[in-house]
Amino acid sequence: MLGLIILVTVILPSDSGPSEEPYVSPGREVADTDSPSEPVASAPQPTGAFNLEPPKEDVAAKAPTSSPTAVRDAAGNLDLKLRLQPGQKHRLRLHHEFNNLVKVSGQPRDNSGTQTKELEFEVEQVDANGVISLKVTYLTFHEINKNADGQREYDPSKPDTLGNSHFGAVFSALVGRSFVAKVTPEGSIVELQGLDEMYQQMAEPLMEYEDEANRQKYDAENAKRLIDAANQKHGSREKRIEATREKLATGPYSREENIRDMLDDVIMPFPGGPVG
Repeated sequence: MLGLIILVTVILPSDSGPSEEPYVSPGREVADTDSPSEPVASAPQPTGAFNLEPPKEDVAAKAPTSSPTAVRDAAGNLDLKLRLQPGQKHRLRLHHEFNNLVKVSGQPRDNSGTQTKELEFEVEQVDANGVISLKVTYLTFHEINKNADGQREYDPSKPDTLGNSHFGAVFSALVGRSFVAKVTPEGSIVELQGLDEMYQQMAEPLMEYEDEANRQKYDAENAKRLIDAANQKHGSREKRIEATREKLATGPYSREENIRDMLDDVIMPFPGGPVG
């Protein structure tokens, strides 16, 4: 009996120490679509900073069974790498606050506001070297712009707000479009694929938006005259579509440089070796 008491009160508790599962800081959390979580309220972000948060859902989060990034070695250090599996999907909302000066008729004016976009990342495949093919899809955009003339809002759920943003038509054309980012296990973006195809898919809707804007603003005869003139300026309607595609390849929000900058706010490069 004495031996049993010692076993229960002394020996067994000594084996119930901390789990070997590593702790990874949730500071840059990505929510899995199969286990969404409610974002925790945070302090206002610095001007120009991105706030990354999981999309708001009403489904309780499930505890992950293993870390998708960290493995502990024999010495207790963490080997941080992306260890994503084909078929996994993650959704992320990026919130950007801005405050700058713009020139209108040569005069500086304050311009501030917020821009929010939601993206989906789907792991299509992982090659023999661990390089991940991530399909990135634009899900939605939302923008609020404030200046001396008041506040303007672009809300994709309200079609009449499309003209409230200088880039509203581009945002609208981006929704539902995808490209593929090649990412190493160390978090380095080595290649973007499918951008030309994405521009081609966006070009005709953007051109149709320009034509519809003329139809809304002018009577049928004058609108047709302006549309025909725009087509003739480029030689044909097909060549006008091609010119629009070329503009997208160099324009804000859609050119490769801006897309890489956006991904740099999402995918964090890891150190080259184990860390304590």
